[in-house]
Amino acid sequence: MFGFLSVIAGLMLVQTPVSEPDDWGDAPETDFAAALQTPQARAFDFWIGEWRSNWRLRDPDGLGFAAEGQQVHQQVFTMLGGKAVVELAWPLEATDAAGRASGISIRYLDGETGDWIMAQHWPRPGWDGVAFMDQLIGPEENGRIELYSHDPARSTPETTSTRRYTFTDIKPDHFRWEGANTGDGGDSWSTWTVIDLYRLGQDAVSTPRGGPWPGFQPGRICSEAPHGAFDVLEGRWTVSGADANGEPVNGHLDAGRLLDGCAIAGVLDISGRETFLAWSWSSMLQLWTQFSLSDAPGERHRYAIASSGGEGAVFFDAPGATIASPTENYYAGLRGAPAAALDRWVWQRLDAEGAVIVQERRASPEADWTTASTYTLSPPSR
Repeated sequence: MFGFLSVIAGLMLVQTPVSEPDDWGDAPETDFAAALQTPQARAFDFWIGEWRSNWRLRDPDGLGFAAEGQQVHQQVFTMLGGKAVVELAWPLEATDAAGRASGISIRYLDGETGDWIMAQHWPRPGWDGVAFMDQLIGPEENGRIELYSHDPARSTPETTSTRRYTFTDIKPDHFRWEGANTGDGGDSWSTWTVIDLYRLGQDAVSTPRGGPWPGFQPGRICSEAPHGAFDVLEGRWTVSGADANGEPVNGHLDAGRLLDGCAIAGVLDISGRETFLAWSWSSMLQLWTQFSLSDAPGERHRYAIASSGGEGAVFFDAPGATIASPTENYYAGLRGAPAAALDRWVWQRLDAEGAVIVQERRASPEADWTTASTYTLSPPSR
């Protein structure tokens, strides 16, 4: 089972648990399920449901922020047995959609550090984003959540910029989300956006099963190649093969398009173990990324990267690209990843009739690749 999760999701190495007995990485799954019900693990549950958000920028003629900004529709739901909270967003008004962004964020509590980790992908017309590589990390304390990350867009050779997302004023039907930056190590902060969110309803969508995600508008943002190379995966696929230990695996993959053509994502279910997977191309990075997060206790999300998509793609494990601190430049973890990787996944076949993925391993960066396992995805009617 775990071998196949590593083949598709890049989860070859379980995070090394620390020695504290309370850490989720050390806990058996029954204890992990209980840990997911603690207030700390449920700190983002206030967001579950349907929302309208008003994204307000600084008022150039005043001291505060514009009264009205971009209006965004958000659906927020849990995934992976409650381990992750997913925010799915798209323009509130279809008639005003041409210049609006669509987005997704996935956040979960790191059982080793007690921090929340967030990964997001927000493409917009004219810019296809950074393919789920945008990440933040930080704590929840006394009803206030603060997430931080290195900000390469605002950093210069002379000044390193750090970004902060703050979630405050949390009430049943309203809360505030602010974005700010510092270039002096936190001595001063410049707030560049204020987002007010208002609840529209309690109900939230669940993880889409085999079709387009809510809010999807085909081709609005990412209509040209190389986008779409994995769109053939939309639907429900049966999975068969053997894991790295030779044990047979069986399950299914439900995937659908999202972000207006910029990504495809879904859930792999093998014997009750679920993994969220997403594939996306970034013209800025000039890479395909494969994002993965499993429901396994103690496991963080991971990335694998490829220079091309679709049939023939080769994804190299890139564990160094996962955020580890509030100030680390995690994009540096992409440098040299193919040369250093010890695991890779070759898409030998990918079409409407099926897919074949071969897992290859090597003992060191200097060693030759050898086949570890081969897996087959096929439509359920075949």
